Amino acid sequence: MKKILFLILSLFSSQVYAQDLSIGIAPASFPLWGTTTGASSVYAEYEFSGIFGSPIVGAYYFHQWDKKGVYRLNDGRGIKKTQTVGVAFTPINLRYIRAGMILTEKEFPMSQHVRRNFMISLVLPINRFEIKYIHISNGFGLLHDINLGLDTISLSIQI
Repeated sequence: MKKILFLILSLFSSQVYAQDLSIGIAPASFPLWGTTTGASSVYAEYEFSGIFGSPIVGAYYFHQWDKKGVYRLNDGRGIKKTQTVGVAFTPINLRYIRAGMILTEKEFPMSQHVRRNFMISLVLPINRFEIKYIHISNGFGLLHDINLGLDTISLSIQI
């Protein structure tokens, strides 16, 4: 947790140039590739120039609105939905597609899950704004036998 907070503070205290920093919100998750519902997120992302392009580092907070907070697996077991903070690294940053990894403080999006997930975004840039479809997953069971995933539509602004 201390490392995540240090990274967030470093992200916000670094010198920022035009359109390097963006903040965004995803008001609700929905089932598409992933099955986790009742979650929302807020995030800040910093894009920097690197040797292989413009990778992005982001700080995320995921909140669970579902009052029951339990997801039923096919075998009838129930696992608890979690809320957490995370740090994302997105080395693949193309105009309309971004891909990388997200590391979270707690298992996410459910307990008995993983703390590291793959993240892919489809991006529609509109001036200083971006509309993004974000999918977070453990890679179709690659990192864990339970693959629930999280899908959101978010709006971000570059500041």
